[in-house]
Amino acid sequence: MGRHYSNDLRERMTAAVLSGRLCREVATLFSVSVASAVKWSPRLRQTGSAALLPARSPFGAWSVTPGSASKNAFATGQDRPDMARKPRFWKKCQGRRAPEQLVFIDETR
Repeated sequence: MGRHYSNDLRERMTAAVLSGRLCREVATLFSVSVASAVKWSPRLRQTGSAALLPARSPFGAWSVTPGSASKNAFATGQDRPDMARKPRFWKKCQGRRAPEQLVFIDETR
């Protein structure tokens, strides 16, 4: 994971790129990666700022409440009749299986 550079450094560096200097030259001058110089310059042109973007949640805009966090997916699925029927059917049919129909997978390696 990369370092978080100050907004001041980002602004000075992207201003140098926008003034006509090459990204590789600016990256060497400011001791940052070329990828950073290439990435921040268009951001400054498009948004007017090369500042660090706010962190995004991997869950988007979902809000988690204490009640929803305590339920797991298995318990939630059991509330639906179609989902509750599948484990009952699987358990009911297990006694009817012949041993030669069973497949065992060795996952010790």
